[in-house]
Amino acid sequence: EEVTHIPDSQRHRTLCRRLVVWWGGRGMFANLLNAVKRRDRFTLEELRRLNDVVARTTTVTTANRDALVETFREIAELMIWGDQNEPSFFDAFVEMRTLTHFSRFINQQARHRAGHRQGQPARGGSHLTLQLLQTLSIMVQNIQLETSLFYLFSNNHVNELIECDFDFDDEEVMAYYISLLKTISLKLNPATVQFFFDYGDGVLGGNKKCSEAPDAKLASFPLFTRAVGFVEHPESMVRAAARTVVLNVFGVHDKELRRYLLKPENWALYVPRVVDRIAAAVESLDGVALVDGSSPTEISHDGERSNLVAELGDLMYHVNDLMCVPNLLDSGDKSHSHYEDEHGVASKTERELWSKFVEPTALGSLKQGDGATSSMTAALFALSRLMQACTRTTLANRLCEVLTKKNSREGMSSRDAFIASLKSPRLDVASAAVFALYSIVKSCHVSDETAEEGGLLTVQRKEAMGGDWGEDEKGEFADEWIAALIKFITETQAPLAAKQCAAWVLRRLATRESLGNERQSALDKMMVDAARVFVHGAMEGPWYDSASCLFTQEWASARRAVEQPSTQDDAVISILIAARAQDDQDTLTPPSPSDSSPGAGAALVAQLRELMFAAMLRPEFLGAALPLDAPPLGDPSLIIDAMTDTVDSDTMYEPIAVRSTAELEVKEGEFVVESTDTDRSVACRVAFEPGRELHVRIKVISRVCGSCASASAVLVSEGGRVRAVAPIAGCVAEIDSKHAKWLHMQVRSPWSQLSALAKSSFGQIGPVIGGGRMTASQRRKLQDGHWTLAFSDAESAERARGLVESARLRLRIATEMSLAPLLS
Repeated sequence: EEVTHIPDSQRHRTLCRRLVVWWGGRGMFANLLNAVKRRDRFTLEELRRLNDVVARTTTVTTANRDALVETFREIAELMIWGDQNEPSFFDAFVEMRTLTHFSRFINQQARHRAGHRQGQPARGGSHLTLQLLQTLSIMVQNIQLETSLFYLFSNNHVNELIECDFDFDDEEVMAYYISLLKTISLKLNPATVQFFFDYGDGVLGGNKKCSEAPDAKLASFPLFTRAVGFVEHPESMVRAAARTVVLNVFGVHDKELRRYLLKPENWALYVPRVVDRIAAAVESLDGVALVDGSSPTEISHDGERSNLVAELGDLMYHVNDLMCVPNLLDSGDKSHSHYEDEHGVASKTERELWSKFVEPTALGSLKQGDGATSSMTAALFALSRLMQACTRTTLANRLCEVLTKKNSREGMSSRDAFIASLKSPRLDVASAAVFALYSIVKSCHVSDETAEEGGLLTVQRKEAMGGDWGEDEKGEFADEWIAALIKFITETQAPLAAKQCAAWVLRRLATRESLGNERQSALDKMMVDAARVFVHGAMEGPWYDSASCLFTQEWASARRAVEQPSTQDDAVISILIAARAQDDQDTLTPPSPSDSSPGAGAALVAQLRELMFAAMLRPEFLGAALPLDAPPLGDPSLIIDAMTDTVDSDTMYEPIAVRSTAELEVKEGEFVVESTDTDRSVACRVAFEPGRELHVRIKVISRVCGSCASASAVLVSEGGRVRAVAPIAGCVAEIDSKHAKWLHMQVRSPWSQLSALAKSSFGQIGPVIGGGRMTASQRRKLQDGHWTLAFSDAESAERARGLVESARLRLRIATEMSLAPLLS
C-alpha cells in the first residue's frame, strides 16, 4: 500500500486523541483494570474483592459514596447470577458475612439522621440508603433457591432493616422502602415467616408457641406493624403497597401467626381502621364527589373526586380480599372447625364491616333516620360498590336479604327505604337505587333462594328451577320491582346511562306475559313518542339527511349499551352528578334546542339515543335476545325514485348507488365526472383566500345506499376535482339583495362529523339540549360555513339556486319515506 507522509505535529495530535479516547478521562491503567473486571466479573474472586471494598470502608463520605453505591449494585448483580448459575456464590456470601455490611451501613445512616433531626440531614448517605434498599429488594425478588432465601432472611438482618428509622419524608426512600416490604411479603410462607415473626419466649422461630407466662417475651411482627403504619399515608402508591403487605401476611398458613393477628390489640391496628376509612370516604362523597361545581355556590373538585372514588373502590376490594382469606383448621377437626369459622379472618372482617359500616352508615343513611351520616345517594352508591366488589356468599346474601325481603318489625325496613328510593322524584336518588339494584341482580354470589325470596330471581334462573309467575308473595315482590323500574324508565328524565341499567334489570326480571297490558302500553307509548320526537326533530333541522344513516349505524352500540351497561366508579359518579344537577334546574321550562347546527346536531343525537333505547324495550324483546340488525327503514326502490331528477319523460338523472353509508359523503379532493350541461352545472367564481379566485362549476351529486340518501352541492374545478362540498340538507342558498349575480350559501359540516359525535360518550351522562357539554373541538367541527359565489349574470345565479333547492326538496321527500316506518 502507498504510505502517505504525515507531519510530526499532525501525528502527535492524532496519537493524543487516540490516547484520550482510550483513557476515557481516567487513565490508561484504570481502563486496563476495568477491562479485566468486565471480562472476569462473574467470579468468586470478584465477589470477594467487592466484599473487601465494603469491609474496609468504615464510614460514608462524599468521596466514597459513589463507589460504595456501585459496589453494592454489583454485589446484587453477582448474587442473582450466582443463584441461577453457581450455588457456591451464596456459600461465599455466607462465609464473608456480607449481609452484616448492609445492616452496618443502614444503621449508620439511621444514627446519622437521628443526630441531625434538628437540622438538614446530609444528602451524602441518602444515595447509599436508596441503593441498599434497592439492592436488597432486587435480591429478594430474584433469588430462586430456597436455601439462599433462608440465609438472606436469617440472622435478623432484614428485620433490623425493616425496623430502621429511615427518612420517610424523602419520597424516594419511602418508595424503595415500601417496595422492599411488599417484595418480602410476597415471599412469605410457613417456612419463611419464622424469620420475621417472633413467636415469643425470646426465641425467634423456636417452639412456635406463644408463651402466656407473665415474664415471657411477647410475640412481635415488625413487617406487619410497620406496614399498618402506612395504610393512611397520603400517597396512594404507598397505601396500596401497605395493603398488599398486610394481605400477604394474613394469607400465611401459620396457626400461631394467625392467632397473633386475631388478638384484639393486633386486630385493632388494621381491619377496624380500614372499615372506618370506608365509612369516612362515603360520608365525604356528598361534599366532594357528588358536587357538580356548575353552581355559583359549589366548587368543582374533579381531582379530589377522582381520588376519593378510586380510594373507596380500592378499600372495598381490599376488604373483600380479607374476607376471602381461608381458614387454617381442617373441617374434619370437630373441636376447632366451628370456632375457626366463626372467629377466622374472613368472618371477623365481615362482622367488622357490617357493624361499623353497612348497618350504621349505609343502611342508616338509606333510611334517613336520626343517625344518618350521609345522603341516600351516597349510601346507595356505596351499597352498589360493595355488592359489585363482594365475592363472599354470606355477605352478599345478607345484603340482598336486608334490602329486598320484607320483615314483620314495626317501622320502615331497609327494603321499604330501598323501594321508596327507586320511586323517588329526585333523579340522583332514583338513579343510585337503580345501580344498587343492578349490582344485586348481576351478582353471581347471591343464592337463587335468597334472590327468589326478595323477588329478584331472573327469568332464566326461574325457568331452570321449573318455577312460574304465580300469584304468591314472591310474585308480588317481583311485580313491585318491575313496576318501579317501568316507572323510572318511562316517567323520569334520568340520564340515559341510568335508564340502560334499569332496562338491563327489567329485561331479566320480566317477560311480555308478566308485564300485563297496561305496562306493555306504557313501553309502546314511550317508543312511539321517542320516534315521533326523533323524526320531527330531524325533519325540522339541518341534519335530516343524517337521520337514516345514524339510525342504522348506531343500533349495534345501543344494543351493546343495554346488554352491557357501564357501571365503572367514575361513570356512575358522573351520572349521579348529572342527575343531581338536572334536579336542581327548573325542569318545568327546559331550554329549547338551539337553531345552530351544533345545537341541532346534539339534540338529534340525544333523540336518536332515546329512540334506540325505547326500541330495545319493545315488549316482545323482554326475556329474549335483542336483534342484531336495526329495524328496517323505507323501501330502497322508493328512495331511488324520490331522489331521481326527472327533467321530462325521456331525461332522468338517477342517484349514484354506493355500497356503504361511508361512501354517501362526497369528499374534497375527490374526482367526479365533469359536466358542461348548463342544466346540471353552472360556471362561477369563488375565493376561499384573499386574492386567489377560482373558476369552478357548481353541481349537485346525489347518492343512495339502501334506505339512506344524500345530496351535496359541490364546486368542481377543471379536470373534475372537487374543491369544496356543501351538504344539501343544511344548505341555504339566497341571491344577494344588492348584487343579483351573487349567490350566498350557508354550508353545513358533512354528516360524518355528526356520526363521530354520536360514537363518542357525549350525551350518555348529562343533558344535551342546546349543545349540552360538547367539547370546544366537537362544537367547532359542527359549525356552519359560508360561500359567496359570483356568476356571469343574474340568470346563472338563479339557475344555480334552483339546482340546490330542487335537490333539497327531493332529498327531503326521500328522507321522509325512509323514516316513515319508525312512525308506524
